[in-house]
Amino acid sequence: MAKYAVKVPFGDEEDDRLFVTEGDTKFKLRIKLFESIQDAREHADLWGPNATVVELADDYEILL
Repeated sequence: MAKYAVKVPFGDEEDDRLFVTEGDTKFKLRIKLFESIQDAREHADLWGPNATVVELADDYEILL
């Protein structure tokens, strides 16, 4: 089952984006994942109009 994530603008280029992350310290961060696109869209709204929702494939590798 696919997961969804939110990306926000970062830098000067239009395609410069960072994933929204979560974690318990600034050194143990991970991509904040959502089970549904609706949940991801609601969270993206908190980041403003330039935030985007992306679908991550089932085999997307996330480094822990």
